[in-house]
Amino acid sequence: MAEGVAFKAQGTSAGFPDLTIPYARKGYHGLYLELKRIKGGVLSPEQKWWRDFLQREGYCWFEAKGHEAGIKFVQDYFS
Repeated sequence: MAEGVAFKAQGTSAGFPDLTIPYARKGYHGLYLELKRIKGGVLSPEQKWWRDFLQREGYCWFEAKGHEAGIKFVQDYFS
């Protein structure tokens, strides 16, 4: 709870993706990455809202199940 209060005080928004890469590639304005555990990680309603919003606005959004999937996706995004 204290962590949530601290993030709110810093101006963060619930469910906002974990990583933002503001470089346009492959027809997208930028990349947003949501990191999840390989087992048991699920999107919250707020994360689903951000996913849908960002995709509608022309951004690439990806849910990475585990760090290796995240690294591979970022590499592919820049290749």
